[in-house]
Amino acid sequence: MAVIITRLSEYLRGRRPRSRASVLVPFLIIAVAFAALGWRSWELSERMERGLEALAVQYLEYSAEITARRVDAATQGRVYRAAEEWQQIERLSGGAPGYDSLAEWLRQNDWILSATYEPDSDLTSTLYLGQLSDARAVRDLVRSDFYTVSGRVQYSWSPSLLISQLDRAVFRQPVARSAHEWETSDLRQLVEIHVVDAKLGRGLVRREGELSVIEPLAEPLESFAIESMLRTDLGQGGSRSHRLVSLAFAITAIALLSIGAWLAIRGIRKENEATQLRAALVANVSHELRTPLAVIRIGAETLRRGERLTPEQREALQESIIREVLHLSNLVENVLDVARLQKGAKRMAPSPVDPVDLVESVIDSYGPWIESKGFSVELDLEDDVAEQMWDRDSVSRALVNLVDNAIKYSGESRSVRVALRDRKGGVEIAVSDRGIGVHQAEVERIFDPYYRAKFSDTETQRGAGLGLTLVQQIVQAHGGRVEVDSAPGEGSTFRLFFPNRPVAEASRRPEAKG
Repeated sequence: MAVIITRLSEYLRGRRPRSRASVLVPFLIIAVAFAALGWRSWELSERMERGLEALAVQYLEYSAEITARRVDAATQGRVYRAAEEWQQIERLSGGAPGYDSLAEWLRQNDWILSATYEPDSDLTSTLYLGQLSDARAVRDLVRSDFYTVSGRVQYSWSPSLLISQLDRAVFRQPVARSAHEWETSDLRQLVEIHVVDAKLGRGLVRREGELSVIEPLAEPLESFAIESMLRTDLGQGGSRSHRLVSLAFAITAIALLSIGAWLAIRGIRKENEATQLRAALVANVSHELRTPLAVIRIGAETLRRGERLTPEQREALQESIIREVLHLSNLVENVLDVARLQKGAKRMAPSPVDPVDLVESVIDSYGPWIESKGFSVELDLEDDVAEQMWDRDSVSRALVNLVDNAIKYSGESRSVRVALRDRKGGVEIAVSDRGIGVHQAEVERIFDPYYRAKFSDTETQRGAGLGLTLVQQIVQAHGGRVEVDSAPGEGSTFRLFFPNRPVAEASRRPEAKG
């Protein structure tokens, strides 16, 4: 059996864990591929954006110029039509228009603010009439005149009023329905045409979320210009949004790959840790089983062939075999209890326990074994500790493991001290030795399964690395904790603190529930 376990241990020790690099390389390749695709998509979107912008600018220039010429022509047409309307009024008045005729003409052309009629026959009969308008119209007055059959008409008019009265068909550019449609819809449906101040400039103008082309109007409208504007709003739509989507997709893909790689490495690490724990279990248990099995085998063979053995020798061999069997039984129970506690299969069975009696019983039961190791146990027990609701077998096993550890690592000192104290809020069992001690950096790790502190003295001692693990799990199952005071070369003290659960209190709980 020992040979089989040893061979299995050697196999597991020789098994190499999976390399992290072998898992990371595929993730890195995929990440690079996603990054390259994202960059290429960004580049193509940028090219498309530049092409669309160039197309938009060309259309804006065309629409601004065409609209400006149409406004110029429509303005000139209104001026000529106003002159024809006056000549028609003049003919209807028999060549002698009066104030009523001039007022009718201003009413028909409300963009004209004032007019003067000078008849050729009599300059003293000059007519003047004006109409009120807002201050804006007064600031941009244009003076014009024309001659008729009977005289001369001079008038002042407002270009802004005239432009505002032009037919909207002159601009021919409906307002866009939504700014993000400019890639997929006809540009004519998206361009907005405005009349603006000529001082804003000329040509292409870039503003946040807008592209504009400004084209000045001809005289007498030179103070105004036509602005052809396209609301890009590229943050909500357009090729720049495609670029952002591509970039976001690449970043998200790489982030998900990174998370996947991290999870894979984490899984591999856990798998390697589990493999190492299995290897440690086989190695430690095989090392722990080898010597007792050898002692038992030799003792049994000696007893079988030992007709000449004295009764004292035979009794010594029998005690040696029983001692090793007890050691093997304790080892097997430790392994099984750790497995049960980790899986939750083992449940505590509390019963009334006298802590003083428990400690004394354990030390008395293992007294011969302790004396065979050349050790003595010093007991320091308080007699007034109240009975507790404990799982007697589990607490006894925890105490046995601590005493066993103290004996293993006591060095030259052959004394172990066991103390029982009634502390505030609970009961404390302390096991102290004057052995090799443990570094503070390893205090937390000594409770890990199969872990053994890295001292040269520990390599020669038998042990599976499960004793302290079982101790901690038993105490925690009782709601308590394990405290350790240790220093290299000065020994160690392990304190088991159990919360106070007196028998009287525990017996009252079911009645309270009922």
